[in-house]
Amino acid sequence: MSNIWGPDLPTDDLIDYSKIARPKLICLAVESEPSAYLLKGFASRLNSMRGKPKFAYFGTFMHKNEAIREQLDGIYLAMRLMSTSTASAAS
Repeated sequence: MSNIWGPDLPTDDLIDYSKIARPKLICLAVESEPSAYLLKGFASRLNSMRGKPKFAYFGTFMHKNEAIREQLDGIYLAMRLMSTSTASAAS
């Protein structure tokens, strides 16, 4: 019996596709520790590509795990989104 630890996050496929499509930004929801683990070094791999696409991420798992957020390069969106929502509601 095999354990299922989370979704199969195709980081290599995303890198390959990014070389063709040349996006400006890749944004992913990270909802489990296995997914977060697969994203270690992902931003630096993107940064070494032509066009250097930005990597942004969000998700409940990431919000609850600051130590893991600190291990990932990239832009953590949740706090920025929450700040924007709060500022919009206050005006």
